[in-house]
Amino acid sequence: MTEHSKYDINIYIEKRLDPLIDHLDNQVKKWKFLLNLAKIVQLVLTSSIPVLSTFVESNLYILHIISLFGAITTIISGLTSYSNISSKIDHDTIMLGQLKQEKIYFLMKAKPYIGSKNDDDILLVERVEEIITKHNQNNEKLKILHRKRK
Repeated sequence: MTEHSKYDINIYIEKRLDPLIDHLDNQVKKWKFLLNLAKIVQLVLTSSIPVLSTFVESNLYILHIISLFGAITTIISGLTSYSNISSKIDHDTIMLGQLKQEKIYFLMKAKPYIGSKNDDDILLVERVEEIITKHNQNNEKLKILHRKRK
């Protein structure tokens, strides 16, 4: 391996791989948080409806609150299933794990990077770009399936 190729792979890791790992990690955390928050809000609102219904006789305005809670839970349920957030989180989590694994294998000179016939730097780039391409193709397939379900 030449000094030039070592420098290039460091740039690739610094400018391409690490930012992608950071971006995916932040995206997964954000979507998981939002999904969990939506589920908690839905649970609280749904479970409060029967409790509030016991007060309807003394205050008819509670019917409006109950209706509002029912509408909000329906909207939350629709948005979480319509947007396919769970599938996106799963696919991004898988890609994140694969990218982290490739980086660790490369840095630790583990298989497939130990004793490979190709230059290890080239192999890393090829494998990472293949992971990205497969992920993008899977995202497109999910979008198409999602459109067909509409």
